[in-house]
Amino acid sequence: MDVHPWELRLGDVVPFSDHVGRPVIDIRAVSLGQRARCLTFADLPPVTVHGRIRVYRRCELRAA
Repeated sequence: MDVHPWELRLGDVVPFSDHVGRPVIDIRAVSLGQRARCLTFADLPPVTVHGRIRVYRRCELRAA
């Protein structure tokens, strides 16, 4: 799914150009108005996100 930076959650998996999806382990607001986010991954330097980003999120099934 494509999400805005303020919709990101811990555990969202972000695909990178090396075709490896990495889970977000920390999220911090970094701009005035808190629209941008700094994402931390286990094996990469932090990445700042300003616009929509594609993530894969675990779907939870809910019974009605």
